This record gives sequence, C-alpha cells and structure tokens, in this order.
Amino acid sequence: MTSKRNALKSSLQKITGRHLEFVNGLVFFCEGKFTGDPPNELWLEFEGGLQMRIIGCGDGETLDVDSALMRPNNMCDDGELLVRDLSQMVVWRGVLKKRLESSAMIFQCDSESPTGMRLDFEDHQPVIILHWGDELYVDTDYPDDPNDPIDRGWREVELG
Repeated sequence: MTSKRNALKSSLQKITGRHLEFVNGLVFFCEGKFTGDPPNELWLEFEGGLQMRIIGCGDGETLDVDSALMRPNNMCDDGELLVRDLSQMVVWRGVLKKRLESSAMIFQCDSESPTGMRLDFEDHQPVIILHWGDELYVDTDYPDDPNDPIDRGWREVELG
C-alpha cells in the first residue's frame, strides 16, 4: 500500500499553501431526501484548479485520493448516492477560502497504509478526514466512541 501513501503525500504537498475554494460530497439520499449520513466521497477544489477526490478503499480502512470525478449511483430501492455541495457544513464553513498551511497523513496503530488526513487551515481548527467503514468521518477532532472497544492508536506523519 505504499502507492496509496505516496499518492496521499503527493496530493497533500500540492495543495499546501493554496486556498480551499469549495467542497462537494457523494452522499446518500433516500426517497429524494438527504439522510444526513457522512459522505462516501469528498471532492475538494483549491485555488488554481487543483482538485482532490477523497475515497475509501474496499478494506474499510485505507484512504485513497485521485482526481477522478464523483459518479452518482442509483442503488434501486435502497436510495441513491448523489453529489451535493458540502461547503456550508459546519466543519467546512470556517475553512472555505482559507489557506491550507500544513497537513498530516493519519495511520492506525502499526499500519503502513494511510487511514486519513489532517488539514490545518489558517486561523481554524484542523479538519480530520478518516476512512470509517464505508463512509468518511469528517470533523475537527478524532472520533471518541466509548462503544468502540478498539484502541485505534492514531499516528500522524506531518508533511509541513
């Protein structure tokens, strides 16, 4: 999984120093209504047209990035995944148009595959993005779930 690590590191280095322009997400809709569930994919666009799609791999843990477009997905009776503007969600509202000053790759325990990333924007709390099962966890801090018996032992590798 060093290719996933290298792709994430390269992408984070390219966007460091740039301002976040907008955030879209691939989110679940049921009967035409947004369910409020976390996104399955994120699409961040930074000044200069630099784009990054953030997705989880099939293993339920590894995070991957690329520049492919998000694709809506009709899941028949279960609902559908649609692209939605997430720029005004609380976690993103404060960092929109802000400069990304530094970042880190996040790993679980002794894993060499990245589980997530931390984005440090000027004058704001960091944004944490983790691959969490089949969704992306997005918040300003790590999850604190007392019902989760696993000590995930988060480890950050700073990129500057």
